[in-house]
Amino acid sequence: MTGASSGIGAEAARQLRAEGFHVAVVGRSEERTCKVADEVAGEAFLADFESVRSVEQLAASLTSRYATIDVLASNAGAAFAERRHTADGHERTWQVNVLSPALLADLLLPALLGAGQSRVIFTASNAHKHARLNVDDLASDRRRYSMMAAYSRSKLGTLVIAQRLADKVPPSSVAVSTFHPGLTRSDAFRDKPVLKRLTHARLLSRFTVSSSEAAKPLVHLATMSSPSDRHGQFYDRVRFQPQNHPQLHDDRVRDAVDRSIGDYAALLAR
Repeated sequence: MTGASSGIGAEAARQLRAEGFHVAVVGRSEERTCKVADEVAGEAFLADFESVRSVEQLAASLTSRYATIDVLASNAGAAFAERRHTADGHERTWQVNVLSPALLADLLLPALLGAGQSRVIFTASNAHKHARLNVDDLASDRRRYSMMAAYSRSKLGTLVIAQRLADKVPPSSVAVSTFHPGLTRSDAFRDKPVLKRLTHARLLSRFTVSSSEAAKPLVHLATMSSPSDRHGQFYDRVRFQPQNHPQLHDDRVRDAVDRSIGDYAALLAR
């Protein structure tokens, strides 16, 4: 469970523990990650998705500890108030929300295939509906920066990398799905206090869900029977929702994202 030190990830870890899962709790904050791991009698793994080396080290740690992985819950993500680039040279939102999750899934694929029938679940967002990717500038480095625009584009990227993985693996071995958790009262917008206050505001509570409620679709996808029947599908909460965004069926977009991931992975060889 990535992004498990707080919010949806922490709540999903607790709920999955109640279902009998052993949870590897992955987070950036040592204190919070270890606290959640202790709560769920799991193990803590530290990772910073702003670093390709950290992703590599996380994958190595997980695969050395677990011969097989039944569920990869790819939940880590963030939105940033200002444009900044990581030490790897990528805009932070794109790296944290798209490149690092895609690379981690690739690195863990042998352990997922070894489980016989595993699942990969990406936390996505309906924000992707308002986004468009420029194949020559996926992270929009040449546009004026907007936190929500960058976040929305990254969530469209999430659906693209999920489809990329779904096309790569047989559903009978690894079932891939994505879901929109709802507008969640969590720390996703911690970098923009005004948005965080809005999602937590009592007056807007009828339009938002708690982290506990937002975690339920993830737990549902992790525990439902016949996961291969849902391979490559997107859910709005727990309801299947066909995806009509034209760029999800655009080979140029998928090729551009694939090249971006390949260039990111190539940093490990340097």
